[in-house]
Amino acid sequence: MNFSYLFIILLLFINNVLSYGYVGHQITASIAQRFLLPKVREHVRELLPKNANGNLYPIASWADRVKFTPKYRFTSRMHYINAPRNNPPDSCTVIYTPGKIDVLNAIHNYTNRLDPKSNLDFWSRAEALRFLVHFLGDLHQPLHAIFEGHNTTLHYIWDSRLINKHIRELGYNFTFSDDNANNFYDGPFFEPYVKYIINLMKTVWKQEVAEWAVFSCPEFWAVPLNRLNCQIVWKDYIPDTELSEGIYYERIKRTRIVEKLLAITGIRIAAVLNSLLG
Repeated sequence: MNFSYLFIILLLFINNVLSYGYVGHQITASIAQRFLLPKVREHVRELLPKNANGNLYPIASWADRVKFTPKYRFTSRMHYINAPRNNPPDSCTVIYTPGKIDVLNAIHNYTNRLDPKSNLDFWSRAEALRFLVHFLGDLHQPLHAIFEGHNTTLHYIWDSRLINKHIRELGYNFTFSDDNANNFYDGPFFEPYVKYIINLMKTVWKQEVAEWAVFSCPEFWAVPLNRLNCQIVWKDYIPDTELSEGIYYERIKRTRIVEKLLAITGIRIAAVLNSLLG
């Protein structure tokens, strides 16, 4: 089976669980950086802006910024997938339809464009890297909700507010926001949180990490990740209620599911790039 097609099928299950804001994308890219093969790291460096200093995280949110510009407005529909049969928490089903304009087809397209065998010019492949890193963590499913007293969406809770709250509870003296995330060339202010996640990968999840990047068949990832979508993200969700406390949040905090999903996504970004460029 074609690798990019297989990964698209696998990816839809995790992307239904979590899509990331600016900082979430940068965190997953920073995690991925640590697992790139030396050869791949050098290949990636050649495709990155010089002021990125060989780091993936500065370009991880690029696709979100350019989708509002005339040149890239056509990509705005590539950040999500319409799933008419998806009705969590009762059912979690998304069907990949080749040829549609959505995140799954975008991943397929930019995987092929990044492939050195594509023989595309430098900028086309550099652009593909930016889109691919972003789309590997991107699928939006907004619902109205309340978190820490703010009216927001379930999507925004999972891509930004949960991360922000966990950083504060860990005692770090900075706040994640899409505003300060725009200053990404100033350095990875989220580095302490990334180190916290990496430590969990080396200890609590040590026995699971190797499995996260295995691409044996769609069913391998479909069952556990689809279960997360129905039983974690949407379980106990009540619209217009405070979600930063009570059963909903305590389960998220206890299971460290936010950190685990950031780790899984980072590992998978690295796995895709290692397979494609290694």
